[in-house]
Amino acid sequence: MGCAPLYGSRHATRTPSWRHGGMEEQSSHRHQGRRAYARTDQRSRSAGGRRGRCRAVTEQVVAVNRAVDEIRLFAIWPGRLGSGERDLGEASVFAAAELRSATAITDDPGPVRVARTHGLDAHGTIWLLAGACRDGKLSEAAAGNLVDALRATGLRLPCTGAEFPRYARQHGLLVRAALLMPA
Repeated sequence: MGCAPLYGSRHATRTPSWRHGGMEEQSSHRHQGRRAYARTDQRSRSAGGRRGRCRAVTEQVVAVNRAVDEIRLFAIWPGRLGSGERDLGEASVFAAAELRSATAITDDPGPVRVARTHGLDAHGTIWLLAGACRDGKLSEAAAGNLVDALRATGLRLPCTGAEFPRYARQHGLLVRAALLMPA
């Protein structure tokens, strides 16, 4: 906090502070016509010194850059999907996944194809459930029950719960049980 402002001018005043047991500096910074205030007591300024202030400024710059990246990606993905407001949910998932280098999960095959075209790792719910089965975190029967529960809420999935193991194997998401058994 007691860092030099990123932009604009700095005006400082010293006021007594009973909370910190000494003089406190109140700084005001102007950035794009707005005034922001930061308080730093004398002890923390002397302990952190110039390095502490530079670290804080660096953190501020990183936070601003991340926010700009988020805004940019949230503006780009709806255009990539090309269907306006209908796919805003998928667009926001894809923007967040790209920003964090994560996997996007959605069950609409059109947006999944677009995401993969743009280099994003995107899959559906069946892929996610099959992965949990492969990792031993979920049985195939439990995954089938989840598929049925999700379908009951109106989610459109390519198979029923009873069809899940066969569907997942046909699409290479699950390996046959015989392949896992030692010979």
